Formats: sequence, C-alpha cells, structure tokens
Amino acid sequence: MIKLKIRLFISIILVLMISGPTSWSIAGVSTKLNISPNSVLLSRTDDTILFDSEAGELIGDIDGGSPSACLEAIDYDGDGDMDYIEGSNEYVFIATNTEGIFEKTMVFSFLEEEIDSGYVTSLVYGDIAVGDFNNDGQQDFITGGDIGRIRIFINNNSQSGVPRFDNFLLKDLGQAAYGLDAADFNDDGWLDFAVSWDDKPRTQSTITIFYNNGNFTFNKSDIYHPPEFFIRDLNVGDYDVDGDIDIIFTKTIYKWHGNWPWNVIGAYYLLENRGDDTFKSEKLIAQRGRDVLFYLGSFIYLNIQCPIRNYFGFNRNNPKMTSADYDGDGDIDFLVGDNSGMVEFFRNDGQGNFESDSVIHKYGHLSWGLASADFDNDGDIDFVIGALDAYQEYYNGHVWLKRNYLNLI
Repeated sequence: MIKLKIRLFISIILVLMISGPTSWSIAGVSTKLNISPNSVLLSRTDDTILFDSEAGELIGDIDGGSPSACLEAIDYDGDGDMDYIEGSNEYVFIATNTEGIFEKTMVFSFLEEEIDSGYVTSLVYGDIAVGDFNNDGQQDFITGGDIGRIRIFINNNSQSGVPRFDNFLLKDLGQAAYGLDAADFNDDGWLDFAVSWDDKPRTQSTITIFYNNGNFTFNKSDIYHPPEFFIRDLNVGDYDVDGDIDIIFTKTIYKWHGNWPWNVIGAYYLLENRGDDTFKSEKLIAQRGRDVLFYLGSFIYLNIQCPIRNYFGFNRNNPKMTSADYDGDGDIDFLVGDNSGMVEFFRNDGQGNFESDSVIHKYGHLSWGLASADFDNDGDIDFVIGALDAYQEYYNGHVWLKRNYLNLI
C-alpha cells in the first residue's frame, strides 16, 4: 500500500511538472509566474527602491509553540512608535517598540476564560483588527479565531512596556472568524469592523460588517456570501479611490478529481462598495498555485512533498494579506503570504486594479503573519512578517521587519 501511494505521488508530480510552471489569471488574462532564486528589487516607475530581496531584520521569535502567527500594528502606548500585536495559538502578546528593539509582553491567554467550554481560540488561523473603538484617543483591538469568537480589548491607559486592556466577548459566530479589519463604513465617526466567518456546521462563509453604536455595542449586517469555498482573510480600505470603503479577501479553491483535491489554489478578490455599503460581485485579482493535498506520513511530507511543492511554488494556498500605500502614490496596495512562505507585492493602479510586482522574499514556510506600518518612523510603510525558516522547523516561527526604502521624509 505504501509503495502504491508513493508511486501515485510521483505520478502526480510528473503530471504537474509536464503541465508547466505555476500559472494564474489577472482580470481574465492568463499569465506565468517566473521566480528567480533571488527575488528582484521592487521599485516605483521612477526606479525608487521599495524593498530589497532579503528576509529582513529578525526582531523576535513567535511564542506559544506556534509555527506562524497573526500580526497587527498598534501604537498602544501613544508614544508615536509603532508596536505590534502577536496572536499565536492561545495567547496574545504585544511587542513594544523602543528605538527599534521589540520586547514582548503577554496580555491575554484564551485558556483563562475558554478552557471550561472544551474549545479554545487559536489565533494562528485568526486575525486582529486595531483601532480606537470607543473614541478615547487610545488604540484598542479585536480578535477572531478558529472557533468564531470575537473578543474586544479596550485600552485602559496603557504605558510604555505596560499594556493594560479590559476585554469581553463581543460575539460568538459559531466557527472560524478568520479575517478581521476595521474602518468607519458609514462615516458616522465611530470605527466599525468587518469579519469573515464560517457557519457551524461548516457550509458557507459570510462577510459581516459590525456597525459601532458608540456604547460598546455593534449592529450586525451580513453583506456578502461568496458563491463557493471559504474565505481565508480580508482587508478593508478605499481601494478604487472613490470615497467609500471596499473589501479585498482571499480564498483557497479546491478543484476535485473524485475524492482527491487535485488542484488547490490561493485566490484574491475585490468587493467594490457601491457607496451605500452594498457591494458588487467579487472581482478576481489573481490566483496562485497548483497544489495536490494528501498526506502519506510525516517523513514523506517533510522530506519529499514540501521540498517539491516549495520549489515549484505549488503550495500557494491559505493566503493571508496586509494592505497599505507602500509606494506613496496615494492608493492602497497589498501584500500576500501563504503556505509556501512567499510574500508577494501587488501594486494598485489607482482604480482598484492590481498587478503583481514580484515576490519580495521567499521564507521557509507559512508566511501568514503580515502587518503594515511605519515601524522605523522614516515616513514610508514597512511591514512585519511571521513565518518559518524551514518547513522542518514547524514550531520555531520567527518575526522579521522588512523596511521600506522609499524614505518619504
């Protein structure tokens, strides 16, 4: 039986190799992804360098025995330096930025309040949204996770190195609140948030906006059900520069051949706001990968499957993203990471059309943790990335800081 599975695996790989390099479509146009061993320098049209092709500055290890983590930027102490939140397995940490040195403090353990239920939130597969949700001038945050519980953390006069947050359960959505981001959708001066979540039992995904009433309560409005597959992540912003808040989101698409997931693809989409918080149909931005998911044991997975999948770029599934104006041209671009460890940059043309500007760097595995902010106070948008050095080091994730060289100041 084992020999038969190995032969089947080799046959599948040969088919994928013969079928050509990884491909995708952008706005209905087929194109090819050619990645050199060393990714190129990314630049604006005037040849200004944004990011180099190196891994970046190693600024920390991921705690809690997690392979990766969800990250989000926050200035929790109001000192003007961007810190970051790390959600790893059952824990929430805040890393305080002191002149470029980041020191972490645990601010919450989901084990404290959820262990009696039999299910405990893990943020490795979840997300975090940051903002001032009670308009007191301090940054708060909201967490999702793999069991669908939305928890809000209200900043209680935190000081540098001493984060203090009061928290409570805001909503139990049932299952898998994977994507979270915050914006004032209805322009009433109170910060709302959007979340992608799955029902229980798991039959479909929903994108929901929670409108802030200003008194720690939120009105729930379901605004989108994708026609198939489950949403992996989302970001919000005015991507088409028309004055309202749009949504970009990611999915993992499974193409089945009998009982085999023969073609597994990471895909990214735009939902354009019509101006009244109703949204047009999803518009495909890009697709990545051509993976086959099956498990023949840890030895084959780590020593045969992963090297082949990483080398050819097959495993671009489970995409996570972050968005910001990296090139300083006034519109919002985005970065995407996934199982492969790649981080790819997509540039916005100013009308909500995105084009890949190459892979910035290929980390070892699971480049899921992405957050954008000006971490070095030089006037341009950097990002932090949580990932693995290699797929064999599954519980040894790290956080790197990638500096932007645009230097607007």
